Amino acid sequence: MKIIVDAMGGDNAPLEIIKGAVAAVEELKAEIILVGNGEEILRCIQKLGMNNIP
Repeated sequence: MKIIVDAMGGDNAPLEIIKGAVAAVEELKAEIILVGNGEEILRCIQKLGMNNIP
């Protein structure tokens, strides 16, 4: 299953949105596609220590 998520929408975005997306991947084995400000999304992913994400 693919899920597309607006990483920039919502309170405390994008960090909290990305945390939720990671939880969905782990729990649902879903493929999550994050959309929004790519640089900010990558910064948050690196902040969470997940550097091996495609």
